[in-house]
Amino acid sequence: MGGTTNLTDKKVIIGIVAVAVVIVVIGAAFALTVLSQVVFLKNGDYVTFDVTGTDQNGNPISGQMRMTVSNVSGASCDFLYEYPGLGVPTSTHHMSQVPALTTPADLGSRTQNNVNLPTAYGDKTVNVYVKNVDNQVWTSYAGVNPLVQYKIVVTIESGTMTFVLSQTNIDKVKTGNAA
Repeated sequence: MGGTTNLTDKKVIIGIVAVAVVIVVIGAAFALTVLSQVVFLKNGDYVTFDVTGTDQNGNPISGQMRMTVSNVSGASCDFLYEYPGLGVPTSTHHMSQVPALTTPADLGSRTQNNVNLPTAYGDKTVNVYVKNVDNQVWTSYAGVNPLVQYKIVVTIESGTMTFVLSQTNIDKVKTGNAA
């Protein structure tokens, strides 16, 4: 079963790999900003983000990114990353110490204050931050108390991916930042 790979196929493969890398990096960033805000993580805590957009080749992207906490022991835990519909392999990352709380400065420059953002858990009052990360522009819509990213838009070359918090079982994420 041989075949040839033409230039278009190579562009699609490169696009898929680039998107997978961006999604994995964003997953790690979300885990640090969303879950680091919760002082008492417990086994089974999770957050799910709906992911939509296009890659740098204009191909549509649609799926989810879910992070689940397990093996909580003192200040360490594991994060299981799952990516239904995105073609990214499931992975687990161990954190020997839950990171220090993320600060607004970690999210970039604040460009707007007190913006009303409709979410799956009602309207939230958020600030908007913009940060350049490795030739990408990340626009974060983050609450103040707790500092949770409810939405992030990542612009990569000619594509854009949008991540929107759609599900969680963490009460502080659900009830914080009510508008």
